[in-house]
Amino acid sequence: MKKLLLATSILAATTGYAAAEISLTGDARMGVVYDGEDVQFSERARVRFNMSGQTDTGLEFGATFRADQASASAGGSSFGTSTDKDGTTWISGSFGKLEMGDVVSAAEEALGDLTAIGYSGLGDFTDIPYINGDGADTIDQGPGALYSYTMGGFEFHAGMTDGSRQFGLTETVEGEDDTNPIAITYANDRDTAYSLAAAYSGANYKVGIGYLDNGNVENNGLSGYGGSQVIVSGEVDVAGIGLKGYYTEFHEVIVEVGDYDVEVESSFGLSADYTFGATQVIGFARNDELVGDNNLESYGVGAIYDLGGGASLRGGILTSDNIIDKDFQGQTVADIGIRLNF
Repeated sequence: MKKLLLATSILAATTGYAAAEISLTGDARMGVVYDGEDVQFSERARVRFNMSGQTDTGLEFGATFRADQASASAGGSSFGTSTDKDGTTWISGSFGKLEMGDVVSAAEEALGDLTAIGYSGLGDFTDIPYINGDGADTIDQGPGALYSYTMGGFEFHAGMTDGSRQFGLTETVEGEDDTNPIAITYANDRDTAYSLAAAYSGANYKVGIGYLDNGNVENNGLSGYGGSQVIVSGEVDVAGIGLKGYYTEFHEVIVEVGDYDVEVESSFGLSADYTFGATQVIGFARNDELVGDNNLESYGVGAIYDLGGGASLRGGILTSDNIIDKDFQGQTVADIGIRLNF
C-alpha cells in the first residue's frame, strides 16, 4: 500500500525515544448496488492516520485512526455514557503486542473471516459471527484490549473489555401528580467480555480454535445479551485454490434478525477462491441454525480483477434468508464497482 509520508525519521530530543513516523493511507470506492428492488449509486472515501515509533530500548509503539473517527478516537473511557472506541493504540516487544481501543476479539485476530465477495461487501455475510470484539452484532461492550504473542508457527491471543455501564433507552412516565411527565433513562450493567484463541500455521495451511464469553447483562429496558461461543476453523491454499471453513456453537446467544430477537444455536460456513493471473473468482455458503430447527442460509459468488497500482474491479451476487437484517429490499442483492487503495 502506498503511503503519503508526512513525517519520517523525526529524531526526538526527549530521552527514551529513537524515532517517530506519521503516515497517511486510505481507500475509496465507487459503483452500483442492487438492493433487491432498485439500483443505487454507492461511493465512499476514507483517510487513515498511522503513527509509529520506537524507544531506544527497542520497544515499538503506535496508534491508528480514520479521519472520520478523529473525535471519537480522542477518548475511550468506559465511565458514564461513553462508548467511544474508534482508533487503536498499541505497544509491542519481545513480550508480544498489546492493543487497546477498537480491537477485534482474540478469535477473530487468530481465525479471521471467509473470503469476502462483492464491491461493497453485500452485508458482510462472509464475516464469521463473533459475539464480541469490533463488529460483533450482539452487544457493544465499549473499548477493548487485545494481547497477541507468536512463536514459530504458533500464535496465541487474549482479548477482553472492561464491562462498561452504558445508558440508552429513555422512557417518559407520568409524575406523581399525573401532570408532569418525567424521563427515566435505563442502564445496562455488563460483565467483562473476554476471548481466547490459538492457531497454528504451516507452509500452506492454518488451523485454529477460539472461545468467547460475554458474561451476563443486567437488562434494564435495553436490548443486550450475554452468552458464550466456541469456534474452530481451518484453511488451505494449493496451486492458486484457497479453501476456508469454520464451525461455531453458541450458548444463550440472542441476536436481532429484522424486528425479532432470536437465539442462535450454531453456524458454519465455507469459502473457496481460485486465482489465475490478475483474476480471482470466489464462492461462499453459510448456514445459521436457530433454536427450534430453523435455518438461515446464505450463499453467493463474486470476482475480482486486479488493475494494478492498488485499484481493482469487484462484483458479486448474494442470496440470503437473513437479508432482512441487512437493510436490503430483497433476498437477492448484487453490486459491481471499483475499489482503490492508497
